[in-house]
Amino acid sequence: IEAPAEDAPPAELVKYGIALQRAQRYAEARAALLRALRASLRGDGASCRDAELAYEHLSYVQVALHRLGQSAEAEAVLHEAVAEADAAGVPADNDGRRAGERGLRANAFPPPPLRL
Repeated sequence: IEAPAEDAPPAELVKYGIALQRAQRYAEARAALLRALRASLRGDGASCRDAELAYEHLSYVQVALHRLGQSAEAEAVLHEAVAEADAAGVPADNDGRRAGERGLRANAFPPPPLRL
């Protein structure tokens, strides 16, 4: 999987992050999807499709991290995404940001153990 150029458009960054996630290269996928989120938020904003996809696939990475016993890293994804949105100047009450962060918040912590 070849990394896109440093100045690649958000759509290419998202595709790269998704490819890494599907290849189960979760640490790299996390970094790539956060980079895609950053570019999307600073470009078209939190409601654009690229930002939506970055948020969505970051939540999938969180689930995988929990399965691998890396719950602290899964929680960190939420905090990193919040920091990116803050840095981009996206208001906390922006609908796209709220929706994206809702998914990350839901997957930030490990699921409770099953009771049989």
